[in-house]
Amino acid sequence: MAPISSGNIKEVGFLLRGVHYGDHHRILSFLTAEHGRVDLIALGAKKSVRRFAGVLDFLNCLGMEYQLNPRGELGRLEHVELKDSFDQLRKDYQMTMIVLQWNQLLHKVLPVGHKVAGVFELLHKSMFQLSEHAVETIDFLFRRELLSRLGFHLELSRCVQCQRNDPIGYRFSPERGGLECTVCLPSSPSKVLGQTVSSDSESTKVLRKFIDESYAYFLGVEGLEAF
Repeated sequence: MAPISSGNIKEVGFLLRGVHYGDHHRILSFLTAEHGRVDLIALGAKKSVRRFAGVLDFLNCLGMEYQLNPRGELGRLEHVELKDSFDQLRKDYQMTMIVLQWNQLLHKVLPVGHKVAGVFELLHKSMFQLSEHAVETIDFLFRRELLSRLGFHLELSRCVQCQRNDPIGYRFSPERGGLECTVCLPSSPSKVLGQTVSSDSESTKVLRKFIDESYAYFLGVEGLEAF
């Protein structure tokens, strides 16, 4: 491993993914507030209580201290401490699984060393909202806003061609970035919603499928099954 640069960076972050490295170490991916996704090696993470304090958990917001490698290789995690613990999510299996799915999605779509504006705040906010609102709705809103912040905004309230919001039906078109009404596409037989796009549970599930199709179409990310 190349030498680590001098000068520690201190900021907050969420653990997205961790893999074992040797007998005592871990390679960890974080979403940080200032540097976006960073991948770091945590030397002795399996046995160091003083530096990592048993808080390297996917449902914790962490105060981090780390060093980046000037050659673009793995940086080194020096110390973490607990900032926010989302115990209310940890007690609920469905909420826990949704956050783990978000982490997996973020790890797939965020390049190392590149910050996408607002994504850290989106994850932080959405984790608080999970315990306060319908989980299916928050899951859908998180995925839609993340896709938008990655540069792929979807129009899901009206036809992308004629702008009607009350036609007979819609078909989803990822290549056009939203819904196309059957007035504009009278021969479109598939993926037609009902007369309106509402926020009830059933419509949310349908719209969630459209979001997942868009991740596959734009970013090549598949297998994003709803809990």
